[in-house]
Amino acid sequence: MIAPVISFLVALLIVYWMVRYRPAWLPMDHPNARSLHQHPTPRAGGLAVMIGAAAGWLLASTWELAWAGPAVGLALISWLDDRYDLPIVFRLTAQLCAALVFVWLIPWDLPWSLSLVAVLAIVWVANLYNFMDGADGLAGGMTMVGFGAYAIAAGMAGDVSLMTSASCVSAGVIAFMLFNVSPAKIFMGDVGAVPLGFLAGAWGVLGWMQGHWPVWFPVLVFSPFIVDATVTLVRRLIRRDRFWEAHREHAYQRLVRMGWSHGRLLKVEIVLMAGSSTTAIALLHASEAARVVAIVVWLGLYLVLLILIERQWQTYLVTPGSR
Repeated sequence: MIAPVISFLVALLIVYWMVRYRPAWLPMDHPNARSLHQHPTPRAGGLAVMIGAAAGWLLASTWELAWAGPAVGLALISWLDDRYDLPIVFRLTAQLCAALVFVWLIPWDLPWSLSLVAVLAIVWVANLYNFMDGADGLAGGMTMVGFGAYAIAAGMAGDVSLMTSASCVSAGVIAFMLFNVSPAKIFMGDVGAVPLGFLAGAWGVLGWMQGHWPVWFPVLVFSPFIVDATVTLVRRLIRRDRFWEAHREHAYQRLVRMGWSHGRLLKVEIVLMAGSSTTAIALLHASEAARVVAIVVWLGLYLVLLILIERQWQTYLVTPGSR
């Protein structure tokens, strides 16, 4: 397939140009109390990923208005957010509209209740992707592995169009990762995280509706992000925090604050991502009993990891000199 190669090359050229020349219009991410980096770093590298992916889609003629139109729209709005910090109401409205357009345009009829669930799920994935884009290589790694899993599963189902489209995204983000692993020379930014999260949710729904995979498949594939972001959101809602504001309370952020390097974190997260995605693919043709056992095992693993991190965090908080 030539399309993913083109996606990689286009994304590589753009992200290299961004890092090499740092044009004045490129937003800068300055260190603050809620960030994990120490030096001003350009963001919006996700723009290279999206342009690279779009180049591959156009070349292979896999572009479908139902998902490509909303994804491009979200990329444009998120680019403005990277530059001008748009109000949360505006951003959420745009994400809801994108999800509604997708559900409206796909050529299958869903009951209104399932349509509502699909819309909310897509919006949540778009946001959690943004929440989890806070450490070097993290969102890029999830994109590389997660969309690679989509491509494999779509290929197994005989859907060449979706397989190629997902491969273009994965290829484009590999080029970005060359400059995003620790120490990151550029960040993804909302322009990449939000539309990529939208595509993760939208293609997950699309694959389910087309019969390519069960509803649990995309959830298990992206479970390293889903579990961390969802547990953190619930915790903040219980405390009545301003959950939409930036913070450093995700499990991955706490690990870095407790002394983990970005490189170590990425290695562990890649193992989790690869493990959950490989399990999801293997379970597509497994027995129902095997699926239940595997999913329960993964839930247990996440529970143990969250408990261990929480215990270490509480110990860290009472340690003299901790922050």
